[in-house]
Amino acid sequence: MLALAVGTAVSLTAVGAAGDSTRDKRVVGHMPPLPEERLAEPIEFKCGFVVHEWRGSPRGEREVAHVEELCALALERLDPYLARHGLRRQHDRDFTYDVAFLPDSREYRALNDINFRFYYRRTTYVITGYTSFTNHFLYMTGDQNDLEFDVTLLHEQFHAMSDFYGIWTSLDGDQDERVAADEQLAVGFTRYLGYGE
Repeated sequence: MLALAVGTAVSLTAVGAAGDSTRDKRVVGHMPPLPEERLAEPIEFKCGFVVHEWRGSPRGEREVAHVEELCALALERLDPYLARHGLRRQHDRDFTYDVAFLPDSREYRALNDINFRFYYRRTTYVITGYTSFTNHFLYMTGDQNDLEFDVTLLHEQFHAMSDFYGIWTSLDGDQDERVAADEQLAVGFTRYLGYGE
């Protein structure tokens, strides 16, 4: 799932609980991790992911290795996939992208919190992943037991690489058309890697 909120003013409005403006303040529309949500030390992957937040799922050696394996595969296969579509990277800098692995619930500050954290996200239905071109951040469930984890990570990583390398901005059409084309490319990329849609 890709969404873009270019030109949307992000307000860091705090909202208190009913009848209490000093307790339980909740931030509206601020997608990146808050200071208290950030890992003490970000996890820097060889493939370029920098994980700043990992909540709601295990993050042991096995989980980290699995993310590294998928991320490296996507990065390795990007250029041949782009060439099939007559596309190319707009620069050759080493890929780097910020990532947050979140619980996939609708709880406050989780992946499907559309009332606060993802207030400006265009989608209101439950998702397993989301890449913000505005914040240059990939958000997704960290639950590797979820049957959609691998395909979601690869799909969202395509959007992240498309953002980082200027691919989506090189596509024809207006902003909405480019976003739709990038979504189709991401779906095709997961199929190309053998992971389905």
